Amino acid sequence: MKMALIEKWFPVREISRDAAIEMAYKAIPAYIKHCRELKISEKRIKEIGREFYDPKIRSLHPWFARRPCSVSRALTLSAVLPSEVDKNTFMKAVGWDSKSKACIMGGYPPILFYVDPDRNLIHQILIKYLGKKPKEIIVCDPMAGGGSIPLESLRLGFKSIAIDYNPVAYLILKGTIEYPSLFGDKLAKLANEEFKRLISYSKDVLGKFYPDDSEGYIIARGIKCQKCGGKIPLLRTTQINSNTYISLHFNSEKEFEVNLTRYPTKLPYESEKRGEIICPYCNIPISKKEAYKIWTKTHVEILNELKRGVINEEKILSTYVLLVRQTKEKEKYIICNENDNYLFLEACKTLMESFKELEKYLPLDKIPDNNEVFSNVKEYGIKYWYELFNPRQLLVIGTLIKYARERCEELLSQGKLGAAISLYLAFGISKVADYNSILTSWKQGTIRDSMGSYAQSRKITYSEWFCEAIVPYRNLNWIFEPDASSKRKTEGGIYPVVDELCKRIGGLGKNAVIINGDSRSLSSLLGNTKVDVINVDPPYFDTHIYSDISEYFWQIFRIILEPYIGKEFVSTINGWNIRSAQVPREGEIIVRKNRKNSKNIFDKEWYTEQMSIFLKECYKTLKDEGVLLVWFTHKSLDAWETVISALCNAEFYVTRIWPVTSELLTRLVTKGGNGDSTLNRTLIIVARKRKIVKDVKENELKDHVIKMMKEMYDALSELDVTEVEINTFLQAVAMCAVTRVEMEGKNIQELISQAKGIAREYIPKLLKERYIKKKNTNLRDFLVFDI
Repeated sequence: MKMALIEKWFPVREISRDAAIEMAYKAIPAYIKHCRELKISEKRIKEIGREFYDPKIRSLHPWFARRPCSVSRALTLSAVLPSEVDKNTFMKAVGWDSKSKACIMGGYPPILFYVDPDRNLIHQILIKYLGKKPKEIIVCDPMAGGGSIPLESLRLGFKSIAIDYNPVAYLILKGTIEYPSLFGDKLAKLANEEFKRLISYSKDVLGKFYPDDSEGYIIARGIKCQKCGGKIPLLRTTQINSNTYISLHFNSEKEFEVNLTRYPTKLPYESEKRGEIICPYCNIPISKKEAYKIWTKTHVEILNELKRGVINEEKILSTYVLLVRQTKEKEKYIICNENDNYLFLEACKTLMESFKELEKYLPLDKIPDNNEVFSNVKEYGIKYWYELFNPRQLLVIGTLIKYARERCEELLSQGKLGAAISLYLAFGISKVADYNSILTSWKQGTIRDSMGSYAQSRKITYSEWFCEAIVPYRNLNWIFEPDASSKRKTEGGIYPVVDELCKRIGGLGKNAVIINGDSRSLSSLLGNTKVDVINVDPPYFDTHIYSDISEYFWQIFRIILEPYIGKEFVSTINGWNIRSAQVPREGEIIVRKNRKNSKNIFDKEWYTEQMSIFLKECYKTLKDEGVLLVWFTHKSLDAWETVISALCNAEFYVTRIWPVTSELLTRLVTKGGNGDSTLNRTLIIVARKRKIVKDVKENELKDHVIKMMKEMYDALSELDVTEVEINTFLQAVAMCAVTRVEMEGKNIQELISQAKGIAREYIPKLLKERYIKKKNTNLRDFLVFDI
């Protein structure tokens, strides 16, 4: 068996640096800094300015826990290439040496995603060392999610198999990989024509309901005090941006007046008690949760009244209080006026008059009882998906879905090419729903999407106000950006991403396979196909509930793509109806913290069992000399124990582990609300089948644990890691060492406990050895954390 390059060496520092830039929240400063690191001339940096052409694949459609393409590419290539390949050759093959050129000549950010790997060099290396062509190498990602791993495998020239259990992820994979690789530039051109056609239609049909000089609205949830009947507009804060504030004045008529000021103000009904407001008229306290329930009850009543043909204008305007309108002029805001209210009411009337016509295009299904992510809004009184939109937003969603559904029926006559265009239309309208609902929020000058609250607590909720984008004149243009490629400027639109993907992977379609299936049946899905590399980023224990959060988008997809489902959308998941309003969740390999509504247990033991089943399937489909790569990170050692136990159960042993940057460095889930507890890195577990290696005896476990911990510490030394990462990762690596121990008659948990004990004993010694040589260093600085 040849040792793979990744089992000997991996460019941790370089690839992590690239990934950190790729995932950066404030990307432009990171790009400029890296340009200087790459010694790009200051003249060229000045010419580019802040206008990097940056069509990221994450802009195609929201997905959760996307991974950096740079890490995905480098991992796969280093798992395929033999250890004889030197560092310089690898870096050239992966595309590293071309980053500066792509930035200088194309205005791209200086990251690997915008550079193609050197496929000619890869071909030469494989022929020389393995006697194979790239297309003979098969890479599989059985939990492909947003598609970074299979996309980069395809770009390397390998056959790429992408599988996901979730239907929304499956559609994202088709739009990211399958269609661009099959049709190339032709697809981008035709899709863009459809985007322009939709935008034009939206302006003609929906434009009359919005001021054409506007960017968006901030809308307060208006309630009436249950005691005195006074009108109260709920505000999260008075601040609009750095120098604009709302001022509220309440009068004896139990009405209020709204003004804007440049000076900080306070909410007149603020309470000293958190989660509570004080009625500005009668001074009784009202809990915010109760206020949300009051507002939701009235909101639902209004929608039902419009459905029945009844409109109460006063009720509508006192429930949806149009506060502030953002204009196209930079950072200019104005108080909403009578015309704003008139346009909103006209939309309500149109919805009322066209409800029967639009009904089949609206997401009318009930939010499932077992959807935990939306449990908070259900507690407020939301029962059905369509209730997550105000009347104008619902009119927009229904109108656009109707248009896209009818276009999908026509486009499908063009076969797979028409199906691809239909899918991108659905992506766009799904993003409209993400930025136009009662779940959106306002953050210092921008509308934050509906899914924004999920990042903080793994629950969808809403606060005192919400936002509404100007769909015909701003929202759709931003979502699709039909002119971005010619201008070499993008704010995150779909067309520039599609265009970029078509250029990068067009013509490689024969090497791409996309499957909607259960990874626990991997060997059945692949049949007789054996793969060289399984590169997988499985769910991280209890970090995401993919099914529950994606169900929101599935409501849009399943209606628009009804003609597509069963033709282009083919599922292999047993027991799930692909036309169902619910996404499959019974086989989702996650831990649910709240399991009372779950049919399955979804606890730690269940997760271990299902991960074991999955990894056993990996064992069956992987070639005997194949390499398994498993991405994993979690602060809880319980989570690590489940993965390591599953590897042992599946007869894999760990040969090497590498830490890489894989997260958005400011991502809330990595911080857990505390910067000291940040995990910004993922450990890449490199594993092989046990049957091809000699076992380590139990009495040799300590030496093996220490060896792996030293390797990990050397790798961590190349990164700016936190104390929590050092402690967590070294203990995780120690536990991984037990995968090499002869298992017959052994208790896995006892071996893991032994490994953890060795780690607790050795970590202080390891730190002391590494830092004692550094002059003027106080050892206590490195021993502050609890082992």
